[in-house]
Amino acid sequence: LKSVSAPVLVIHGDKDLQLEKASRMYADIFSNAKFQVIQNAGHFSFSEQPETFARVVSEFLGKK
Repeated sequence: LKSVSAPVLVIHGDKDLQLEKASRMYADIFSNAKFQVIQNAGHFSFSEQPETFARVVSEFLGKK
C-alpha cells in the first residue's frame, strides 16, 4: 500500500467498533492519505450520516 500514490480518503465513524487507531494506521500506510472522522456514525457512516459523508467526500474530490 505504501507504493500507492493516488489520493486516498480514510473515513472513520466515531462510534465504529473498529478502533480509531486501526483506521489511522491504514491512513498512515498510504503516502497520500487524508483521515476524516465523522461524528455520530458507526462503520456505515454513508448510511448513518449521509449529508456529512457526502460533504466529506465532495470536499476530498474537490467539489465544494
